[in-house]
Amino acid sequence: MASPITRILRAATIPAIVVLSSAGAPASGLNDCLDETLSLDARVRNCTHLIDAHAATGHQLATLFHERGIVYFLQRYFDLATADFDAAIQLDAAYSDAFADRGNVSFQKGDVTRALADFDEAVRLDASNATVLYYRALAHQERGEPDLALNDYGRAIAAAPRNAELRIARAQLYDDRRNTTSAIADFDAAVALDPKNVLAVCGRGRIFEKTGDLARARADYNACLSLRATDDVERDAQKQARAAMTAIILKGK
Repeated sequence: MASPITRILRAATIPAIVVLSSAGAPASGLNDCLDETLSLDARVRNCTHLIDAHAATGHQLATLFHERGIVYFLQRYFDLATADFDAAIQLDAAYSDAFADRGNVSFQKGDVTRALADFDEAVRLDASNATVLYYRALAHQERGEPDLALNDYGRAIAAAPRNAELRIARAQLYDDRRNTTSAIADFDAAVALDPKNVLAVCGRGRIFEKTGDLARARADYNACLSLRATDDVERDAQKQARAAMTAIILKGK
């Protein structure tokens, strides 16, 4: 299944989790900075125009830097993204989202210690932000701190109980810790929330296979393979499910 690094990249496309706040931004012209129908380069130009126009101050200006930083992050210009998040934080030291996204950049660059410092500050500023708690859980996993990760996943799920991706992430960690009962419970919840989620259905099938419940494993693998994969992570999960199905059939189970 996906590594923490891969899963944090997936998080950037999950509307229920992603940190993309525009609260307090100047209404005039902001849509040109946020408009996702535009190319990333166009959004950078529009954000830069608003920043250079000196039409905003304080948190409004911080929001423009933050939004441009997000676009730079999506372009994988990590140093430029960090510089914009730095600027946002200098303008508004209580900007939780800016700390979270700066931590995200550090995590992508492999600096887990620095990432955790920013995630900790973001959580201090906004303790119920499911996105930040999710990111911090991934960072704790990367650093080999599963108990801290489970605590953050629990808090994130409490804050966003209808988000299937959070359940999947915690289920994978439970699986790593050989807690199959809790893993199945989280995968069950994820499937109930999002029956067409490839990772949830394939993941549950894998746990059933591990526990020897091959009938349920085959059912989940078949269901998983009938779904439409939308990215490389999901396609890899289906590839593994197809191989597992073949192995089960060859064994005559």
